[in-house]
Amino acid sequence: MIKKLLKEAGFERFTDIQKKAIPEILSKENVLLVAPTGTGKTEAAIIPVLKKLVEYDSNGIICLYITPLRSLNRDLLKRLRWWCERLNISIEIRHGDTSERERRRQSIAPPKLLITTPETLSILLSGKKLREHLKNVRHVIIDEVHELIDSKRGVQLSITLERLKEISGGFQRVMISATVGNPEEAARFFSGGENVKVICSDDRREIEIYIENPEVEKIDYTMAKKLKITPELSARLRRIVEHINNHNSTLIFTNTRESSELLASRLKTVGANIEVHHSSLSKISREESEQRFKNGELKALVCTSSMELGIDIGSVDLVIQYGSPREVTRLLQRVGRACHSIGKKIQGVIVSINDEDELESRAIVEKAIKGELEKTRVREGSLDVLAHEIVGCTLINNISIGDLYKLVKRAEPMKKIKREVFLSIIELLQDAGIVYIRDGVLTKRRKSWKYYYENISMIPDERTFILIDGSTGRKIAKLDEEFVVRNVTEDAEIIVKGECWKVYEIKEEKIVVFRVPKIGGRVPSWVGEDIPVPYEVARRVAELRSENCKDTIVVEWGRNITVIISQFGTKVNETIGRIMADLISAKYGCTISLYVDPYRIILEYPFNIEREDITEIISEINPEHIYPILEKTLERTNLFRWKFFEIGRRFGMFSKNAELRHINIKKVIEAYKHSPPYTETISTILYDKMDVERAKEVLQKIKDGEFRIKVRKGFSDISKSGIMRRTDIVIPEKVEEAIIDIFKENLEEKRVYPYCISCGASLGTFKIREVSDLRCNKCGSILISVYNKRERVPNIVKRFKEGKKLSEDDRKTFNDAKERAKLVMSYGKLAIVALSTYGVGADGAKRVLKKFFSERELYRELIRMQRNFIKTRRFWDGN
Repeated sequence: MIKKLLKEAGFERFTDIQKKAIPEILSKENVLLVAPTGTGKTEAAIIPVLKKLVEYDSNGIICLYITPLRSLNRDLLKRLRWWCERLNISIEIRHGDTSERERRRQSIAPPKLLITTPETLSILLSGKKLREHLKNVRHVIIDEVHELIDSKRGVQLSITLERLKEISGGFQRVMISATVGNPEEAARFFSGGENVKVICSDDRREIEIYIENPEVEKIDYTMAKKLKITPELSARLRRIVEHINNHNSTLIFTNTRESSELLASRLKTVGANIEVHHSSLSKISREESEQRFKNGELKALVCTSSMELGIDIGSVDLVIQYGSPREVTRLLQRVGRACHSIGKKIQGVIVSINDEDELESRAIVEKAIKGELEKTRVREGSLDVLAHEIVGCTLINNISIGDLYKLVKRAEPMKKIKREVFLSIIELLQDAGIVYIRDGVLTKRRKSWKYYYENISMIPDERTFILIDGSTGRKIAKLDEEFVVRNVTEDAEIIVKGECWKVYEIKEEKIVVFRVPKIGGRVPSWVGEDIPVPYEVARRVAELRSENCKDTIVVEWGRNITVIISQFGTKVNETIGRIMADLISAKYGCTISLYVDPYRIILEYPFNIEREDITEIISEINPEHIYPILEKTLERTNLFRWKFFEIGRRFGMFSKNAELRHINIKKVIEAYKHSPPYTETISTILYDKMDVERAKEVLQKIKDGEFRIKVRKGFSDISKSGIMRRTDIVIPEKVEEAIIDIFKENLEEKRVYPYCISCGASLGTFKIREVSDLRCNKCGSILISVYNKRERVPNIVKRFKEGKKLSEDDRKTFNDAKERAKLVMSYGKLAIVALSTYGVGADGAKRVLKKFFSERELYRELIRMQRNFIKTRRFWDGN
């Protein structure tokens, strides 16, 4: 029967991975299949399991197919249903979007084959009926293993599989992965201590990848001016449009959702037949784009990693990567979507955005052709995940602490967990009233269920706002709270789906917008976007620049700024940069501005520091002291506080509805210092943002003289390009409070000039500290606008009252005066403080006053806004 169906499905012959894998799976081996995109690895895993399913007479769920993406499930369901219908095998899908009616039906009559996600499996294990059905599981297929092994979702799944084993007695583990640099480590991650055979494909698809850096000489300057973009961007757009027109179906990958929105909006303006696809767009928007693209109604789709995995989107004959893909594995995954089948050539184009980006792309393409892939980092530990799964184990039955510890230790990421740490987590959960310990046995409490379901997802829970199309009532996208608070007001214009939308109304967590035919608008920013450049890629870029660059660290300095050209990749530079900033800050007691990218560490300070001090600090860092230095400096950052709050929720310390702004988080951190939540916060930040082990190697090579330090005055082109992009800031703890006091004192000495918007009268001049309630002496109005210099407001108000026509500039001044007056009326003296801060203005003041609830926090944010304006003001000049 299977052979007949293979012929019907169009399988004239098996691919290499199918030939190797099918016999091993039929013989009940645990396997990891590693093969490039488009080589048929999904069929290699599922066909032998389907053959087994036909032979089973038992009821319940026999096979679980676990996949990290719900969007992937839609495609899988289509492909697997074809097989299952012909083999009379029941198949269902279960995830967060599954309706209540379908869930009830699955509980009564479960399918033989269930497709689900890691989070949903955790939920299934806690339900009495479905738990019974899971007793018959004999096969577990885990798809996209490379996407899971470096994440907390993967750690959660590894423990959940051991919980499943307790119920079912054991099952065959079949894992599927794109090509990875460390397949043996990947195989162990979900093995539960059992042997797993790694099966790698020998099939190699021919790769043809071109790198283009459109020349500025070929630019259409009229187009650049019309689209309000740089000449360089207009050249890149024109080249992309040429590629789209010369191919049937094109995928255009960007590295961030912001980039995809900006690029799509500009491409639409020049008439390109495209749509946008990323994870923050609504499900309906994504599905419509996928279907239109598959049907040939769209020539191209601009997307992010949402399209890296195997969604069925038809025949793509070209993949364009906009900007460097940053990683070798990411490039191969993306270009592999072109001509998505074995034997067909992979065609891709990288459109680089500057000379450094071109070098980086060259390094990545070289490595891709040679098969030099990065090793996927494998996550260990994750104590917050462990806390959650401990509670899950108590929901159906009581369990002894000893048995639970043995179960947990079977999961590969938990192999090194010490018993005392394990017990301290249980004590924390007991203190929070989530579990109860009696005679060495763990029991659930009333709060256990609520805690478990509220923390089921290991993806950070960011508050989001739903964007609603006012003309249709349909959901368009999700926006992060931080972007909304800072940038979204009524009448604001934002770019989503590559189009401009005007905000009509903001209510609770919904934003109603209407489409407007414009180019402008703010591009939303979303949390967690940056793709770090690996160490190996950065080292190759150093070689491509010059063989001399490979073993040299160059320190370039000017007044108040030092650039360390350290071509070691994003995470290594972040590690060393944080240490440098902390040591300089501690030595001089000053604020250090820090910017890090894969090729530079940039330090900026308020006064001149001797260059000898910089080189001495680099040379004398003891590699073994990295961890304690980082722990000390990270604890003082906002990142640590946010991450501690997020992780603390998973330990039951904060409720789901708790808000950080209403918690004295510094006090809580101090109380829980070196407890599991504290150590997990440190380790999470270090894993996600830094590379401590590789940084140790670099620092040791500096001490051993393997890496030479060269110092020179002035800045090379490499430094200058980094200086243009610098941002972050590191402030010593004691100095931060002093800065706020000085800033406040200076502001209160500023003179302000108040004007009445109702009659145009001038109220004289005051220092801010002298201001109390403002009211017009002439007409009694409280609509008072405040400026830091004399303005034309009285004359403009008078002309407006007389019904005279105002010029465009006068109209802008009048509207600005009204906005300032509204803020002063609503917020009083704090509004005057915000409006008097250099670089803030009425819009900025409105955003910050809405957001902050304490005077201290207001001043802290105003300092940040002023610094940011000073750094970027060259981009505003002349606008």
